[in-house]
Amino acid sequence: MLSSIDHKVAEGLALNSLEVINFRAFERLSIPNLAKVNLITGKNNVGKSALLEAIELYASFISPMTLQKLLVSRDELPTAWMRSRNPGARIAFQPSHPVEQALQNLFYNRPLVDGYQSPFLLGPLGKLLTVNVEWFDMVALHDAEENYELRPIAEAQLDRAHDPDLYVTVRQGSSIPVRQYILGRILSKDIPNDKGMRRSEYITPHGVQDEKIGTMWDAVVATSAEGTVLEALRILHPSIERLVFVAEEGGSGQRVPLVKSTEGERAPLRSFGEGMSRVLGIILGLTTVGNGGVLLIDEIESGLHYSVMPDFWRLIRKVAEQLNVQVFATTHSWECIEAFQHSTTSASSEGILIRLDRRQGLVAPTIFDERRLAIATRDQIEVR
Repeated sequence: MLSSIDHKVAEGLALNSLEVINFRAFERLSIPNLAKVNLITGKNNVGKSALLEAIELYASFISPMTLQKLLVSRDELPTAWMRSRNPGARIAFQPSHPVEQALQNLFYNRPLVDGYQSPFLLGPLGKLLTVNVEWFDMVALHDAEENYELRPIAEAQLDRAHDPDLYVTVRQGSSIPVRQYILGRILSKDIPNDKGMRRSEYITPHGVQDEKIGTMWDAVVATSAEGTVLEALRILHPSIERLVFVAEEGGSGQRVPLVKSTEGERAPLRSFGEGMSRVLGIILGLTTVGNGGVLLIDEIESGLHYSVMPDFWRLIRKVAEQLNVQVFATTHSWECIEAFQHSTTSASSEGILIRLDRRQGLVAPTIFDERRLAIATRDQIEVR
């Protein structure tokens, strides 16, 4: 059932394959070949969003900010934990530690065994990141605060340990951690392996926050990418001439997007419908994530009429090819899948459809390459 993607296409991809073990809904999920543009389908609660999270975590090399953002977005960690903490502060042990409760949600079946000694693993085949969450005690050496060692603590010893902390430890094919940190503050001892990191952008079904979208626009204005953004907006409203961001009245400092069309004066972007904001956020993410980056879009069809999807997919494929960005998107929509299939051109990026299903209680993928997807859409074979 697994199709083979041309290895020439896979060169330069952030991920040319993916394995997810013991993470969220996945006991073990293996996708041996990925493409430049990947569309993910499946029933509710099968793990589509969790797969995007796994990819975002891997792209960041399990950075503490990405992990915290992920937990907060699902209300698994209070927003207050996102604030910076005093590097010298200690986290006093409590039987029901809020971070402990949050982190167990990352593990398949949410195990609570000896301080999470069973890790989860993410990454391309053969280059997996291994992530442990364990209790450690920080022991100073020679009475020097900057010189210390971490001593692991078994779950049974927690009541006897002195102020233990939950550490996230990340390894890649070695016993030497490439990251080690306490969620909520980064240890000065943590030296992340930046060579393994890929820039990524996660677009939720609710779009991009207003304060962030203005910053993204600043990165493309007066560049060739500005024309690409306008091209995307014109898919929904062909008469648009310009896009600008201006400060809101009242001195709040918030900037709002305005468009000028051939039909009259400038008007707020949202006055043309929520679909315009959705397209703007996605295309800005695509044009700002950078060469070799990853764009993740949850429920890509949200807010968009099915009639605009073929042109929008064609633009996404073209820009992904030009800028060398790998795209992963989820959908429930048959019209979105059809549009994805019909959007392929000789100049567009290779694309695949990944359908997630539960088989004997486990989540498994079925891969549709361009040829198989064309047959499925032609014959109205259910692939959602």
